Amino acid sequence: MLGAAYLESHIPFFFIESNTGEYPFIDADLAYEDARKISNHQYYATGFL
Repeated sequence: MLGAAYLESHIPFFFIESNTGEYPFIDADLAYEDARKISNHQYYATGFL
């Protein structure tokens, strides 16, 4: 389960050029294609710890 790997880790992860944020990476029930897109975002990276 990929989402569990992010949630159980004690190191930060950064998602580069993702317009969905970190949610599809940490929610095992949410596919990247189904995740809500963040329109007009100005972020290059999203961090998750």
